[in-house]
Amino acid sequence: YAGTTENLYKEKGYLFKEIDARDIRRGDVFISGNEGYSLGAGGHTGIAYNDNSILHCTYKLDGIYLTPIKGYTAEHKYPVRWFRIVNR
Repeated sequence: YAGTTENLYKEKGYLFKEIDARDIRRGDVFISGNEGYSLGAGGHTGIAYNDNSILHCTYKLDGIYLTPIKGYTAEHKYPVRWFRIVNR
Protein backbone atom coordinates (compact mmCIF):
# COMPACT_ATOMS: atom_id res chain seq x y z
CA TYR A 1 0.00 0.00 0.00
CA ALA A 2 1.41 3.34 -1.00
CA GLY A 3 0.92 6.11 1.53
CA THR A 4 -0.67 9.45 0.81
CA THR A 5 -0.04 13.03 1.80
CA GLU A 6 -3.03 12.75 4.14
CA ASN A 7 -1.43 9.73 5.89
CA LEU A 8 1.72 11.79 6.34
CA TYR A 9 -0.21 14.72 7.80
CA LYS A 10 -1.66 12.33 10.40
CA GLU A 11 1.89 11.60 11.64
CA LYS A 12 2.41 15.25 12.59
CA GLY A 13 3.32 15.35 16.28
CA TYR A 14 4.07 11.60 16.38
CA LEU A 15 6.56 10.66 13.69
CA PHE A 16 7.16 14.19 12.38
CA LYS A 17 7.75 17.59 13.90
CA GLU A 18 7.10 20.64 11.74
CA ILE A 19 10.13 22.78 10.90
CA ASP A 20 10.73 26.11 9.22
CA ALA A 21 11.70 25.92 5.54
CA ARG A 22 14.88 27.86 6.39
CA ASP A 23 16.04 24.89 8.52
CA ILE A 24 15.81 22.19 5.84
CA ARG A 25 18.46 19.49 5.91
CA ARG A 26 18.95 16.10 4.27
CA GLY A 27 16.16 13.65 5.11
CA ASP A 28 13.48 16.22 5.93
CA VAL A 29 10.07 15.63 4.36
CA PHE A 30 7.90 18.16 2.55
CA ILE A 31 4.17 17.91 2.06
CA SER A 32 2.41 20.31 -0.27
CA GLY A 33 -1.33 20.71 -0.37
CA ASN A 34 -3.99 21.80 2.06
CA GLU A 35 -4.30 19.38 4.96
CA GLY A 36 -7.55 17.47 4.57
CA TYR A 37 -7.66 18.16 0.82
CA SER A 38 -4.27 16.99 -0.46
CA LEU A 39 -5.10 13.62 -2.02
CA GLY A 40 -4.25 12.93 -5.66
CA ALA A 41 -3.35 15.97 -7.72
CA GLY A 42 -4.09 18.18 -4.70
CA GLY A 43 -0.83 17.27 -2.98
CA HIS A 44 2.78 16.22 -3.34
CA THR A 45 5.54 14.92 -1.09
CA GLY A 46 9.23 14.15 -1.17
CA ILE A 47 12.47 14.14 0.79
CA ALA A 48 15.18 16.79 1.02
CA TYR A 49 18.45 15.64 -0.52
CA ASN A 50 20.14 18.80 0.70
CA ASP A 51 19.03 22.37 1.42
CA ASN A 52 18.16 23.09 -2.22
CA SER A 53 17.29 19.70 -3.82
CA ILE A 54 14.55 17.12 -3.31
CA LEU A 55 14.06 13.48 -4.22
CA HIS A 56 10.48 12.80 -5.28
CA CYS A 57 8.26 10.91 -7.68
CA THR A 58 6.96 13.34 -10.25
CA TYR A 59 4.23 12.83 -12.80
CA LYS A 60 5.60 15.76 -14.79
CA LEU A 61 8.90 13.92 -15.46
CA ASP A 62 7.38 10.41 -15.24
CA GLY A 63 9.56 8.91 -12.54
CA ILE A 64 11.69 9.45 -9.46
CA TYR A 65 14.07 12.38 -9.79
CA LEU A 66 16.42 14.66 -7.92
CA THR A 67 15.30 18.22 -8.70
CA PRO A 68 15.67 21.71 -7.26
CA ILE A 69 13.24 22.48 -4.44
CA LYS A 70 12.12 25.66 -6.16
CA GLY A 71 9.62 24.86 -8.88
CA TYR A 72 8.81 21.31 -7.75
CA THR A 73 7.44 21.48 -4.21
CA ALA A 74 4.42 23.64 -5.00
CA GLU A 75 3.79 23.73 -8.71
CA HIS A 76 0.13 24.54 -8.23
CA LYS A 77 0.60 27.19 -5.54
CA TYR A 78 -0.44 24.86 -2.72
CA PRO A 79 1.05 25.52 0.70
CA VAL A 80 4.28 23.64 1.42
CA ARG A 81 5.13 22.45 4.91
CA TRP A 82 8.39 20.84 6.04
CA PHE A 83 8.81 18.13 8.67
CA ARG A 84 11.65 16.33 10.41
CA ILE A 85 11.43 12.74 11.57
CA VAL A 86 11.39 12.62 15.36
CA ASN A 87 14.13 10.52 16.97
CA ARG A 88 12.61 7.83 19.14
